[in-house]
Amino acid sequence: MDVLLYHTKTCHVWQTALKEVGDALIQAGIKANVKTVVVNTQEEAEKHRFLGSPTVHVNGKDVDSMAEKLTRYSLSSCRTYWWKGKSFEYPPKEMILSALKGQSNAR
Repeated sequence: MDVLLYHTKTCHVWQTALKEVGDALIQAGIKANVKTVVVNTQEEAEKHRFLGSPTVHVNGKDVDSMAEKLTRYSLSSCRTYWWKGKSFEYPPKEMILSALKGQSNAR
């Protein structure tokens, strides 16, 4: 399984997102290749389907199921995640767990 965490240089929460990814992987008992990628240009934002910093993909799919409907890729924005009626500046562990389980079941 591949997990990519995309972020900008100025993102203040990407390391928190990385910790959430690690905690979710441990809790799920899943081994994964985790990689962080700094997004520097608008072209890179479009290439990586970057909806703001931080963005997490599991096997190429955004951890936020709502992201499938979005196409406004932007280098200049922070990202807000909504999970169970609350907003987060990074994907919460439970959202990541849901994505991990969905991808492991898709195999």
